[in-house]
Amino acid sequence: MTGRKRASLERTRGQLSRGLPRAAIEIYQSDLTEAADLARLAAFAGHWQGGIDVLINNAGVSEF
Repeated sequence: MTGRKRASLERTRGQLSRGLPRAAIEIYQSDLTEAADLARLAAFAGHWQGGIDVLINNAGVSEF
């Protein structure tokens, strides 16, 4: 699971872990609007689990 804010990632992982106690939920802080962060995430995923099989992009949109 990836996101910009470490605290949010930790909180969400905790919530998911309570409902899915046997799941391996890895978090990785990154900003996917930055190409360098995307490349680092892909390298991390390749090393950790051999690649990305499914990618779910859940991006919010706000008006300022």
